[in-house]
Amino acid sequence: MAVTTMSKQLHSLKPHLQQNREETEAVMREIERETRGVEKVRAQVARENRAATAKADEARAIQQECEADLAAAMPQLRAAEHAVNSLRRQDITEVRAMTSPPDGVRLVM
Repeated sequence: MAVTTMSKQLHSLKPHLQQNREETEAVMREIERETRGVEKVRAQVARENRAATAKADEARAIQQECEADLAAAMPQLRAAEHAVNSLRRQDITEVRAMTSPPDGVRLVM
């Protein structure tokens, strides 16, 4: 009797199980389709990431080169600023009074 009851229950649940199976298969197909789309996007992002990393490395190299050039030029800039700041009005007047300044003065002017 219990077997008959369970057989009837199983028979009555069969359409419901079939519907669940079809829904599960449809969801699995959708997931598979979305996964392929995600993989394409992931590959594109990876390519863009590699390109961006290469550009960043290039920019970093340029930055380091510029910083090295700046570090080399700064002592000369400070020396020139010190020389300009040490000029007196009398020095400028003396140069103006020269009718024929020496070659070094001409070069600077």
